Amino acid sequence: GGNPVSCVAAKTTIEIIQRDHLQERAKEMGDILNNGLQQLQHKYPRTIGDVRGMGLMQALELVVDETVQNRTPHPQATLRLLEETKKRGLLIGKGGLYGNVVRIAPPLTIQKDDIQEAIEILDESFACIEK
Repeated sequence: GGNPVSCVAAKTTIEIIQRDHLQERAKEMGDILNNGLQQLQHKYPRTIGDVRGMGLMQALELVVDETVQNRTPHPQATLRLLEETKKRGLLIGKGGLYGNVVRIAPPLTIQKDDIQEAIEILDESFACIEK
């Protein structure tokens, strides 16, 4: 509610977001992340049915069949991908009605090198689950 400590923390957070231009950075870094995910979709079309999101909130929909007319959700691939990325030090989430959507939401302060490392880890992980 109106706890003074909470209000000061919220106010300070907003000031940092404005001072460091984190909204603009989210768009810039989000574009880099989305481009990397789009490249993975082209590389793994049998598994990645869709890439979507805005800014740094991105998602990959994992499917059994790559055709637009027949996108069968593939929650088993999602679970396998989560395990492979975890082994490599990348923690991502899952969601979606069928549990087949990989959620990627890094912090607003993420750096370009971190995004590139995450894309590399995802690439290695997709290679493992498509074997």
